[in-house]
Amino acid sequence: MREFEGKVAILFGAARGIGAAAARAFHREGASVVIGDVLDAEGVALAAELGRERARYGHCDVGEFGQIEAAYAVADEAFGGVWCSTTWVSRATARWTCSLWTTGSLRCASTSRRSSSLRTTPSRGCGHGAGA
Repeated sequence: MREFEGKVAILFGAARGIGAAAARAFHREGASVVIGDVLDAEGVALAAELGRERARYGHCDVGEFGQIEAAYAVADEAFGGVWCSTTWVSRATARWTCSLWTTGSLRCASTSRRSSSLRTTPSRGCGHGAGA
């Protein structure tokens, strides 16, 4: 059995780059994925690449709370809920960050561009209000 078989992940900022790589990795490990981004053409193409059975795309600007809620609604409707969500954000320092929230334990893990593994170490005091 694959590591994320039967799980559902929402990946914000995942239409291209490291976010898209993470979406492919979650999918390869068995998860259904909802890809949220403002890059519609790339997001739609990635969801099509992964296949409608376990992938969806929804336009989402993470600065707009209503759009985040809409992404969760897509996951609920298509796959019956959400196991975790990730946010991939490009910062002025050209570093990528990932915040992985597992809804069961509300544990937050962070990784940088140099470490793209899905198996990250839970961070303490990560600033998200749910340190491990």
